[in-house]
Amino acid sequence: MKGASAVVLCCLALTGTAESAACRGQQRFDIMMCESHLCTECTLEYCTTECQKIQLDFPDCRCENWAAERVSYSGGDFEGKGKYGDVGDYSRQAVES
Repeated sequence: MKGASAVVLCCLALTGTAESAACRGQQRFDIMMCESHLCTECTLEYCTTECQKIQLDFPDCRCENWAAERVSYSGGDFEGKGKYGDVGDYSRQAVES
């Protein structure tokens, strides 16, 4: 058992931090989610839906620039959040009651 633990620790040391080892495909996730216009600046409902799908494909991944408490795309502030009515360029901010 100690030998298996040592092998795992060595592998983690070689691949980076434990957090990066937990996310399979972090480089692809970074390109698709963290660096894309689709998930960083687009306000259309289509973009929000597609970025949520990307997050489902990479459930253990997160962007490096997200706040520490944000664990997913939908878990924080993103372009288009809180919009209702027509979507995208024609949407309006939700009125708080």
